[in-house]
Amino acid sequence: MTPAVISDKSKYTYRDIVNHLKYQGANVDSHERLFRQDFYSFSPMIDINKFLNYNQYYWVQKGPKTIDTFIEVETINPVNNLITVTNHGFKNGDFVQIDGNTPQGLLKATDYTVLVEDDNNFKLLRNGVEVDILSSSASGTLILPQTDLSDIIGKKNYIFNRNPLSNGMVIRTFNDKLQSYNGKRYIVEGVGDSIILIEFDELLGYDSSPYDTQPYDYDESSYIPDSVNDIPSNVDYVTIQRGCKDGNSWSMRNRWFHISVLSNQEISSSVRANRPIIEYNRNIELYEFGSNYRG
Repeated sequence: MTPAVISDKSKYTYRDIVNHLKYQGANVDSHERLFRQDFYSFSPMIDINKFLNYNQYYWVQKGPKTIDTFIEVETINPVNNLITVTNHGFKNGDFVQIDGNTPQGLLKATDYTVLVEDDNNFKLLRNGVEVDILSSSASGTLILPQTDLSDIIGKKNYIFNRNPLSNGMVIRTFNDKLQSYNGKRYIVEGVGDSIILIEFDELLGYDSSPYDTQPYDYDESSYIPDSVNDIPSNVDYVTIQRGCKDGNSWSMRNRWFHISVLSNQEISSSVRANRPIIEYNRNIELYEFGSNYRG
């Protein structure tokens, strides 16, 4: 069909309009320019990806599988003191400790430095001296690389234990420069902008009940959690990003995770988002609400 304009008295085709404008002296070479109008874009303070690609997100109560820093030793050769870990990723001088099964000649909770032989083999030094390993038993022997979680905070991107960090990952270290970090699970957020680490155990007290009671979110009366499979019958589709300074309940309870950080066991249609998620940016100002969470 040909475009046309109809008024009370006359009918005009698209060509009639263009010809009339040309007759009036208008440049009609570019129709796009000729009929262009002012427009405005709207960028709400929400996570656009969760709003548009919501079917890539899952509500996982306990979070993704934790990425730990320990590395399991594959073999030990006491003849030349070589320890084998495929693609270990160490550099000369890296600090490590030993845990789990401790072969004769090595001590737990002792700082060693790494002397790299190749991509798969290394030796351990103590005070600059090569350590003699007297046992070939490697079963259950763990290497704990020294980490510095404080160095992650504020970076745009970071590789942790040979894993490029992504939002929603859960990490844990056992040999950090700052002992207060050891043994705790942290959710990674802010990748690509400014990374923050959120202590996961602090969020566990907010798992029992949905918070927002607006109709779009859920019906409070129908909230019956599946305690056997740890699956809620309803989840928050209106929420706020994790890591808010004010410690609001929307942010603390948020359990949306992208499919890329989940294992196959954690992915289920029963916990996948089935409509757009409105997740407001963290630290957005709330009406009559505090600005800093004191615990």
